Amino acid sequence: MWKYNHTPELCHYGVLGMKWGVRRYQNKDGTLTPAGRKKYSSEVEKLKSRAKEIKKIRGTTNDAYISTKKKLYIAKNKEKLREAKASKDRASMIRAKENLDFAKRVKNKGGLANYTRSAQREILGNLSSDEQIIINDIERKHAKNKDRTTKLLSIMGPIAIPLLSAAVITEGKYYMENGKFGIPSVGFENGQIMVKVR
Repeated sequence: MWKYNHTPELCHYGVLGMKWGVRRYQNKDGTLTPAGRKKYSSEVEKLKSRAKEIKKIRGTTNDAYISTKKKLYIAKNKEKLREAKASKDRASMIRAKENLDFAKRVKNKGGLANYTRSAQREILGNLSSDEQIIINDIERKHAKNKDRTTKLLSIMGPIAIPLLSAAVITEGKYYMENGKFGIPSVGFENGQIMVKVR
């Protein structure tokens, strides 16, 4: 029978030369090192050029453009937060943190249509009213689909996870005993989850 030999040891060697509390792209006072400035400025530049390419090829009313602009908005706000931390101005740090939280909320929850016109203009730039209507429709559809998916997962998750884990365990036992993978079939028998290998 297959047996898992558990050892209480935890081994992690990290990255070669890594030291506790020392960041690769950041000095102790919060300012960026030359490598950090290069890395983070290139991230913003990459996103800007990607947004320009998408706009040139497909226009502004598509998913790729909207998601790229949201990522760019987050990258810009991260840069502003780093600058505020470097200046050590408490008020600007709080404002930058709030702006970054807002940018992350917009990206994760979608639904730009729910925000003010000025917030939409700040993220997507100046768009015509027709483009704005199309983008709002796209965002509403995304938000509705996200809600549906969340509801479906909240209902199906408690059922699917035990089924999948039972199938994986059975498959592992079969492999250890026979040296090859079988094809597990999952089902219910007498009110219990049954996993069989064919």
